[in-house]
Amino acid sequence: MKRNLLALVLITSFIVANAQSRYSGYLHTLQTGFKEKFEYSASTTFSGGVYKTIYRIFKPGSSTNRYTIIASHFKDEKKVTVEVRDERYLLSAMNGKEETTYDSPSLKLFGFRGNLAMFDKSAPNQLAVKFISSSFSYIKVSSFLGSYSDNIFQFFVFNQSDKITEARTNNIVMPKKGNTQSGTKAVFKGVNTTPDSIKNNFGWFTGTKKFCEEGEFWYYIVTISDNSITLISYPGAKNDHFKNKSQAIFTVYGHIEGNKIITSDSSEYKAPRFKYENGILYELNNERGYTDYKECE
Repeated sequence: MKRNLLALVLITSFIVANAQSRYSGYLHTLQTGFKEKFEYSASTTFSGGVYKTIYRIFKPGSSTNRYTIIASHFKDEKKVTVEVRDERYLLSAMNGKEETTYDSPSLKLFGFRGNLAMFDKSAPNQLAVKFISSSFSYIKVSSFLGSYSDNIFQFFVFNQSDKITEARTNNIVMPKKGNTQSGTKAVFKGVNTTPDSIKNNFGWFTGTKKFCEEGEFWYYIVTISDNSITLISYPGAKNDHFKNKSQAIFTVYGHIEGNKIITSDSSEYKAPRFKYENGILYELNNERGYTDYKECE
């Protein structure tokens, strides 16, 4: 565990996953003109020098995302890529990847119409994207050709009035270069802390433990000292978005009140983002319920 704590301070990337709302879009099949409705959520991330917007596509009413679309902005190269992954089938026709570049950033749509539009004017743009804000960092997708196998052309079309929140860094701590100290500092000063007698009633511990999600997509390293708590997120064994499973994604600092973990998350979290009950860590998810993380090795 000490080795893990030492590695935490070597983090060079971070992700902020914002509280996610559901929006409506549709999958346009060009040959038939059929528009199949879907729901989606979107979050913004920054990792390895790349600004990413991750779309999770759901069938209406479903809690399991069917597809994942990642829009990546390589700012130094003035390049944007958009790609889709089928979360159900490994060998899937839904495997499109498109790329575009720009000269000077603006808030207007950019991309390209594509060859299909030459033959069918009803075809959406093969790739149309725009910057979320004047920071010109994160991308939102308007339309994207997700599948073009077996002469079946399917476009994802998104709602341009959706409100995608750009990653905030107010509770994300980036390690200082060359810093190899494994200790953490509490960022909440002068708060009314929970007495140890009450804290113990909820099964809180002192020290460091690992908590894993059942699906093995994420896990947290949680450290508690007095009433200060630090939660560090890592990709799990089955998380294909990240190859390096030992590289931390983000760090959240907070303090303990009862069974709740009070953090500096944005007001979009209408309920506490984290809580702890009977030895289980809970995190608010997209469906406004909680994902549970159990202690693991």
